[in-house]
Amino acid sequence: MRPIKRVPFPRRRADPPDPKPRGLLGAGVSLAAAGLAVAAVLPSLGGGFIYDDVPVIPENPSIQRLSNLPKLLTSGVWEYSGLARNNLFRPGQMVTYLIDWNLAGPNPLAFRLHLLAYHLFACLLVLALARRWTASGWSAAAAGLLFAIHPAHVESASWICGVPDAAMTLFVLGALVSLMEAELLPAGTARSLWLAAAGASGLTALMFKEVSAVLPALWLLIVLSWPAGPRGAHQTGGAVSKHHPRSSSLATYLPGAIVLACAGLVYVVWRLAALGGFVPLSSVNARPLTTAQLALNASWAFAWSLWRLVFPAFLTVDSAYQPATSIADPRVAAGMIACLFFFGAVALLWRRGERIAATALLWIPASLLPVLNANWISRSMVAERYLYLPSVGFCVAAGIAAARLARRRRRLAEALVAVLVLAGLARSTARALEWRSNLSLFSAEVSRQPANGYLRFWLGTGYREAGRLPEALEEYREAAKLDPSLELFSAVNGLPIAVATGEMTDAQAAEAYSRILEKGEHTHPKLYANLGIALLRSGRGPEAAEALKKAIQLDPNNSGAWAFYALAIGDSGDQRQRLVAARRASTLDPRNLQAQQVIALASISLGLWEEAAAAVEHSRQLGAPEEWCQRISTRIAKESSTGRK
Repeated sequence: MRPIKRVPFPRRRADPPDPKPRGLLGAGVSLAAAGLAVAAVLPSLGGGFIYDDVPVIPENPSIQRLSNLPKLLTSGVWEYSGLARNNLFRPGQMVTYLIDWNLAGPNPLAFRLHLLAYHLFACLLVLALARRWTASGWSAAAAGLLFAIHPAHVESASWICGVPDAAMTLFVLGALVSLMEAELLPAGTARSLWLAAAGASGLTALMFKEVSAVLPALWLLIVLSWPAGPRGAHQTGGAVSKHHPRSSSLATYLPGAIVLACAGLVYVVWRLAALGGFVPLSSVNARPLTTAQLALNASWAFAWSLWRLVFPAFLTVDSAYQPATSIADPRVAAGMIACLFFFGAVALLWRRGERIAATALLWIPASLLPVLNANWISRSMVAERYLYLPSVGFCVAAGIAAARLARRRRRLAEALVAVLVLAGLARSTARALEWRSNLSLFSAEVSRQPANGYLRFWLGTGYREAGRLPEALEEYREAAKLDPSLELFSAVNGLPIAVATGEMTDAQAAEAYSRILEKGEHTHPKLYANLGIALLRSGRGPEAAEALKKAIQLDPNNSGAWAFYALAIGDSGDQRQRLVAARRASTLDPRNLQAQQVIALASISLGLWEEAAAAVEHSRQLGAPEEWCQRISTRIAKESSTGRK
């Protein structure tokens, strides 16, 4: 019997070696990515505090003293405003602001530079992650450059309140790179140090934003696709790459997963101790959506986010999202079709052996999952800042596609990447110019969405800050018409302007505030504060004091309310109570001139001559009229010498 001749199974021809991008090698890639990252947001650096920056930073007394550090580490973001129990627990964000304020005071440039540093190092870590994950210089270079100029990053890199997303992504990437480095080392001290660094980075990421809880899932995606040992050598001429781990089995995942789980446990204990328990996640919708409706909205939100990653032409701070409640909503159909195509493409890539590209795409929904619940997130369910972390996976996948093209058509790949980088840089710089002030940002926003009441309200704030009061008043009124839920805030901001422009008197403004309060729908502290100020200026001191007292009860950190409360007490009231109120106003805001003047007058009435003289000098430094300072100083000298109050 003749032996059967074995014929080798034909193998698919290997791809050509991965070409190195010309002029972008090693440090050159990092410098190029860093330069592009800075250039993309450079126009916004000269801006001020805008949007939510104002209440979170200059109006927040808790970040203005280093002694408040323990409090910031154990309290919610909005606790200073009277909301003692809230789910926004981000000590990393507040400590960032504490550092910036105590280094540079109320200078927005310092805050913006600190934010830029987070963004810059995040770009460099995208390069490091992509280089280790794909073992391809081309993929890493393309991914890093695209991440540096992606227009969807401008909000997180230009808006000071965007610190949580940029910093969280930085530390998530730091944790993943540390875990990959640990897997390249044998057991020993160096490996243990890398694992410890991963745990510390993971914990720090959680301290900036809760979304980083997806970190173990992202590590799993990397492990599932990361080539292992000789079996994983690809695009390197058959050699074993030093960027590949020893094994891609469960043993690779477990050490990192355990470290991240420990970091998560520390965070949970810390959060429970700080907030005093599990704070319930209440729905922001009047009628919470069912589970089926949540799924329908999640598909549309994912499709919206995916489109903004692929084609970031239309960008907005507020998409006026209204949750879909029926499958007949066309947005639901669009979302389901987009999901079908997306996950179909992932499955196809996986079957073809392109596992890194497939898992890079899965990075997008994995990191978006926490913000796809319409019951917890209303206006912001679809937002640019939510795309910062998901865009890492998108850019890595795009880099892999660019590398594959470069193996066959290198010049075409180089030209395509260059065009995308220049187009993204142009769009990003144009967007960054808008993020300089409320007026520049919301003028652009309203031009694109004129029927959005929320944007019209903020445009009114921009006009008010620019001293264009008639235009501000018009925008506030238009905002209330377009969105009745903004009636309170439009009144709080608009009625003082109407008084300042002579359109109504203080007495008429007080009546308007009272009518709003009579409805029983609003108990905002600023509403009571404005009512008290209007009553005080109308000569109704006792009523003003009651309204201002209510404002202080609702918001104990309102420096202006304390100062006007001290004024409302007057010379005939309890001078000790008056002095306590003025001192409180000065403590909250040392630049409050009105508080210093009341301290001087109340101190004279109580015979506290040294405190009175110090308050006069402080008032002079804050710009008080010299005639007033001279008159009060003379009074202090005269009454102190005779011993009379």
